[in-house]
Amino acid sequence: MAEKNGSSLLERREGSDYQFPSLLTVDKLVVMFLFSGAAAVVLLLNVPAASFVHFRFGFILCLCLLLSCAVPLTLLRNWLNKLPFRIATAVVLLTSLSAVTLVHFLTVDYTPDTLLDHVGLSQRLMIALVICISYLRYNYVRQSIQRREESELHARIQALQSRIRPHFLFNSMNIIASLIPVDPDTAETVVEDLSELFRASLQEEGSEVNIEDELDLCRRYMRIEFLRLGDRLNIDWQIEAAKDSVRIPLLTLQPLLENAVYHGVAPLPEGGTITVSLTYTQNSYTVKVCNPLPAQDLSQAVDSKYPSSQNRGNQLAIKNIRSRLDVLYGKRARLETRVSDHEFVTEITLPKSPTAR
Repeated sequence: MAEKNGSSLLERREGSDYQFPSLLTVDKLVVMFLFSGAAAVVLLLNVPAASFVHFRFGFILCLCLLLSCAVPLTLLRNWLNKLPFRIATAVVLLTSLSAVTLVHFLTVDYTPDTLLDHVGLSQRLMIALVICISYLRYNYVRQSIQRREESELHARIQALQSRIRPHFLFNSMNIIASLIPVDPDTAETVVEDLSELFRASLQEEGSEVNIEDELDLCRRYMRIEFLRLGDRLNIDWQIEAAKDSVRIPLLTLQPLLENAVYHGVAPLPEGGTITVSLTYTQNSYTVKVCNPLPAQDLSQAVDSKYPSSQNRGNQLAIKNIRSRLDVLYGKRARLETRVSDHEFVTEITLPKSPTAR
């Protein structure tokens, strides 16, 4: 199920090789505008009797030089990204120097003599060469750091996603063993549910699935816990029907249900009810999981923010989920926890768009 429908958010976020960026984005155009003004001021420091006319011409000239390099390089960007790095770098430098030379000869007749004496063709070519090499080096280092961070995040996400409690496995195996002699059909169902859970845990890090598939994994997990806890465990599914396809990072909701069972219902002799609600807005959707809290955990939650080892485990799991969502979505995702009416509430809000941050 998850193998067929899964896709990776992290794959869309990283590139395996250096990629030459677009130079005509709004932020880069603003930088060019500011840089042209600063460069014009610097060029006029050694020009005697410099005036606003000189500054205006210098500013326009610098901006034209930058744009003359940025426009052709952006148009050639897709082709450059297919070339080997060294060849692409040589093409970028030659294109930039050619553009600067062309602009020089087109503007030489309009350049004030006092400015031309101090900033001739050789000076312009040298400045363009320094700027190009500096920017290429900066962009290469920046992308190298990003790739290293992505590699570390891959390992981190894989560790978080593949985490399944060992005692859950042992309990499930004991349930299967006890059911085989008396109810082999149910035992077979438990084996299928358990295999789906483990298959999901082995999926590629950052995988996305339809939210219906994630809910199906949650129902499989709860069926196994029902066999262990019996009538002590109840679950109330309040699922709003989706009007369009919505995707979610794999194994986002199942760990929340696992927390609700182990830290909420299981410690209570009388058991309790876990409520799972799913609601949609225009651009996002919210999943809320509510579970009862044992009396001692409720008092600890109010007095000292979960100091017990049991609740530290609960908070650690939630922290791991929050870290995973932050890696995949950044500020577009939100995970909140609170204690309300003797219940522990976990609420996740995610964007409908599958695009990573």
